Amino acid sequence: MEEEKVELNWDEDKKSSGGVSDILRKIVATGLSSPFLSEEQLRSYLSGLNLPKEVVVQVLKSANKSKQDIVQKVGGEFSKLIEKIDIVKEFKTVLREHKISIQADIEFVPKKKDMGVVEGSNLEE
Repeated sequence: MEEEKVELNWDEDKKSSGGVSDILRKIVATGLSSPFLSEEQLRSYLSGLNLPKEVVVQVLKSANKSKQDIVQKVGGEFSKLIEKIDIVKEFKTVLREHKISIQADIEFVPKKKDMGVVEGSNLEE
């Protein structure tokens, strides 16, 4: 029994659009770029390919999972990086190597006198 070979010619003449390899190429490219696109952008692009609804749903699910995986991995790596930093040591280094300068303006402004208040009267009465 001889196995049938399937060749995907990625360099196929682009003039012949609508072929299976052209659609497959677009789906693969969409899948690779999907983590960087919004769901609305993906829907818009995939609707132009005239794909079956099941394929569109699967690509959208895959894109969502890819986004979640990327966020989880980046978050995990960022957490590991933050854990390695000795904040107290870094803060001491900053204080040792920098001068702290605080500037403030303090101004005493007299209150306006109310016409109904008698001068010299006790307000606590």
